[in-house]
Amino acid sequence: MRSDESDNLGIVRGSLTWYLLIMKISTIRSPELNQVFRYEISCPPGFTRMKGPFPVLVVNDCQNSWTNRGGFGGWHIDSISAFLFRARKIRPVVLVGV
Repeated sequence: MRSDESDNLGIVRGSLTWYLLIMKISTIRSPELNQVFRYEISCPPGFTRMKGPFPVLVVNDCQNSWTNRGGFGGWHIDSISAFLFRARKIRPVVLVGV
């Protein structure tokens, strides 16, 4: 596996995004809008052993929110969160992309 490839858990090695783990990628259907919406939930590794509650950051346009995804390489919310956590500027955070 190259250093920038994902393993089967969704952890990207070789970048700041190694900190985050995509736990759930799924869809939810709105009968009122007759539309299906995709969402992704990303948690820091070891969060099941950490004592919560955790802050949750909900971001719009999930397809553009993460590093190296979406138009122009994405918005890097996962990498920024990882950087801030490692710099001890924020607590572990759960990211929800919708």
